[in-house]
Order: sequence, then structure tokens, then C-alpha cells
Amino acid sequence: KVHISEKAWAMQGSKMFVEINADINLMDLVRGMIIQSGNDATIALAEHVAGSEDAFADIMNQKATALGMTHSSFKNATGWPDPAGWRRAGHAWPFFGGEQPQGVRQSYSAIRSAGQFARQ
Repeated sequence: KVHISEKAWAMQGSKMFVEINADINLMDLVRGMIIQSGNDATIALAEHVAGSEDAFADIMNQKATALGMTHSSFKNATGWPDPAGWRRAGHAWPFFGGEQPQGVRQSYSAIRSAGQFARQ
């Protein structure tokens, strides 16, 4: 069971809507994180794994460094915007166990070019 902290319960954005101080089955939280994009579930899982969301972000940064992800800096478990956190879209592939497929690189380049064109 994973305990739901006040921080997890109070998180904004997409939610699983877990109750504060509840003890929830780990797999239910994983499903809530994946299916509902539950930020509350994500923070609860990060706290369960690492003790705090900040400690979890530190673990993510250590893993990113070990994978050679030099263009990433994680500040939270949810991906919630943080001015101090940054990552390039194409540099997340090592977390998924491989290299970025060529088609993704081409699609990203096309989207980026279209965005630049639209701003002119």
C-alpha cells in the first residue's frame, strides 16, 4: 500500500482523485498514473519510492546522467512545468531503452519548422 500525502492529494492538473491519508494499492496508483495521467498518483509513487518528490527527481537526474542524457534536468515527478527544469524532446529516448527512431526525428523537425513558419 502507498500512503497519500497532503502534497500528492493537493496536486493540480490531471488527477486520480485519491483521498488524503488513504493507503492505496500500488498497482491502482500505477494505473491511475498511466491511464488518467494522475499527478496525485505520480507524486504518491515518487514519495513511496524515494521518500520525497525532490529525492525522486534526483534519482531521475542520476539515471539521465548515466544514460548520457546531457540535455535533461528533471525537477519533479509529474512533468509539471518548472522554469528550472528542461529537456529536449528527442533526448528522452534513452529512458525508453533505445535510440530515437529516424521517423520521430524527421517528424519533430517538420513540426519545429512548421512552428517557425507560423510565427513569421
